[in-house]
Parts: sequence; structure tokens; C-alpha cells
Amino acid sequence: MTEVSLDKEYAEAKAEELKAPGTFDLGTALKGASYPTEAVSIFLNGELAHELNINYDTIAELAQEALQYKAGTNGGMADGPEKEPLDAEIAELEAKNRALVGEIAKSVLTFQLRGVAPEQWKLIIKKWQRAMKKEFNLPEEQVEAEEWANAKIDAELVAKATIKITNAEGAEDASALTVEKSEQLAGTVLQSEWQKLLGAANNLTFANGLFAQAIAADADFLSKSSLEQINAGI
Repeated sequence: MTEVSLDKEYAEAKAEELKAPGTFDLGTALKGASYPTEAVSIFLNGELAHELNINYDTIAELAQEALQYKAGTNGGMADGPEKEPLDAEIAELEAKNRALVGEIAKSVLTFQLRGVAPEQWKLIIKKWQRAMKKEFNLPEEQVEAEEWANAKIDAELVAKATIKITNAEGAEDASALTVEKSEQLAGTVLQSEWQKLLGAANNLTFANGLFAQAIAADADFLSKSSLEQINAGI
């Protein structure tokens, strides 16, 4: 058989293949699915973090005070004698801060987060709103019940959004983050650290919700004509 006839047979076979109904493998297609993710690092050593923040504030105050004795600012050609002890105190605090940063870094936990699907988010809200106490004798009881439900919702959102947790050495927590562990985390770390996680989980989930709304707003998003346009590069 000649090379020309082989090429013709191949071309005819490809033409028939292209005319046949399309097929695909779901497993392969799912590998192409993507969701917004974010790595968020929090620090467990709140005591040292608080000390670090105090030192930073003190350094800023000392630097502001030293500025008035700086050459040119004080009306003279040289720094005033009052500036030297202030500079020395600043240098000492900066050295302490470098040591503190090293210690604080040892307590870091890094959370890999992914936004939850809009429907899953709705189910989390419904679950805890239904579990919330409904009858109240005093107005403050209703406030407490709502705060309880909101805390449960926040804890479960962070738990569901967490894909992986690693420590400073890169070791991974093999267990899943449960609602109970998430609540324990919220009650243990500094509020600012918990808000980092909660804020990221909310933002990522909100991004998923916007995508779902965009699809719902376009009735032809997954219609045959739309897919044909996509395939044609329109």
C-alpha cells in the first residue's frame, strides 16, 4: 500500500471521527475544574505577638521624640545630645523584635482554604438557624441565641473551607478540621488571627457565589449554541 493511500485512509477516518457524536471522560474533565484557593498563616503565640506590637508602638513613639533632636530639625548643625539615648533604646527594641519574630514564626499554622459551594453555604446557615433557640423570655436571650448560631456558622464555614493545615516545619495535620476543632481554634487564638481565616473563607465562598450567579444570569451559558460558540472560538 502506498504512502498516499495511507494518508487518504487516515484523513477519511478522522473525518468520520469528527462527524461522530462527541464523547468525553468525566474523570479527565473534573481534573480541569478549578476553585479559588488561598493560603492563610496564623500565629498561635499570642503573648509574644502582643509584646511585639507593644514594642513597635514604643519604637514609633521614640522615633517621633528623637526627631525633634535631629540635626536641622532642632535648629542646629548636629544632633542634640538627647537623641543618642533614644536611638539606643530604639536599637535595643528592634533587636528584641527580631528575636520575637523568630519565636513567633515557630508557632505558625498555614491553612489552605477553598471557598465552599453556594448551596453548601446555604445548608450551613439553615442547619444552625434551625438549631437555634426560638423562644425567649428576655431580649438579651435572643441576642445570645443569634450570637451562638453565628459562631457555629463561622466555625463550620472555616472547617468546610479548610483543605490542609501545616505547621512551621511543614508537617501536615492528617485529621480533618471539624466544627468542634474550629470552635476551639476560634476561642484559643487572638481574635485578629481568627478573623484572618474567617475573612478568607468568606471571600473565597463569595467568589464561588458570584460565579454561580453569573451562570444563573445567562440562561444560554451551557446551551448547545453556547458550547458551539466556545468550541468555535467565538
